[in-house]
Amino acid sequence: MPKTIAKKITAVAVVTPKPSVEVITPPKPFKRPAILPASVYQFKPPDCDGAIYVIISNAEINGVVKPYELFINSKDVSHQQWVQALTRIISAVFRMGNSEMIAKELSEVFDPRGGFFVPPMREGDKGIFLPSIVAGIGHCIEIHLSELKK
Repeated sequence: MPKTIAKKITAVAVVTPKPSVEVITPPKPFKRPAILPASVYQFKPPDCDGAIYVIISNAEINGVVKPYELFINSKDVSHQQWVQALTRIISAVFRMGNSEMIAKELSEVFDPRGGFFVPPMREGDKGIFLPSIVAGIGHCIEIHLSELKK
């Protein structure tokens, strides 16, 4: 519905709205050392030819040790394409600093064919039901993050 302006217009100003989304600035460049400490996690889905190995390496950046990159390996090559893509994306998210978010999101992925049980990955833990291979990768990240907090 149009509005009528009763007074004479004497000035005009351009107002720019503030962005409603938080802008994330990339971290300062980090030169990757030749050697990084890493942890290896293993689980065996029933529909794979071999076990899935999740390797997470850490880097100390600004005095804080945090995950830096992730590799996934298996002798079953039927998952090669999405595993390679997921590896690159997770490593990029690690470098941006939101590791907890990626672990939570991956842990909630379900396989329409059903999940599987895995034995404990750490001493003192109980076995766990994993709803998918992707959730298993997320579970490995969760374990790794909890170990870093100790």
